[in-house]
Amino acid sequence: MSLRKHAIELYKNASQFLKLVLTDFPDTKLDEQIGEAETARSILKHMVGTPHWWMKRAESPMPFRASFQTIEDIKSLLTKQNETFTELLQNEDNVHWTPTTSIPWIMIRSANHIMHHASMLIYMRHVWGLPSLGPDNPWSKIVDYPAKLLYAN
Repeated sequence: MSLRKHAIELYKNASQFLKLVLTDFPDTKLDEQIGEAETARSILKHMVGTPHWWMKRAESPMPFRASFQTIEDIKSLLTKQNETFTELLQNEDNVHWTPTTSIPWIMIRSANHIMHHASMLIYMRHVWGLPSLGPDNPWSKIVDYPAKLLYAN
């Protein structure tokens, strides 16, 4: 598999996974805290802002801001990021591997980052009693067991 294809597919899949995790996630929960944990909004800002931070550091800033108000805004932002990365990788000069400064490195690092933090959002879903992601999602039961869990102090 080529570096271009791997980076594009990995970032696309991570984005699709985050969109799945955000299914039925109400905007009203974005600023709600669980104990001393960060809010979902803070975690999401960190997640969707990471590729922008790395691209700026690589002196190739994204042509748009990583800002959002709603869950739908986040989903649109992820789509925009995918389109931008895919377009950038059409230029052969951008298809190389240099840690911290190459576009494929930024994409792969950011995709792994999305997957890492998505687990925090899944935990929040459980605590708030939001519906399970169910056994019929593309990632199946390894992502979110459909059983009801009881969280006690």
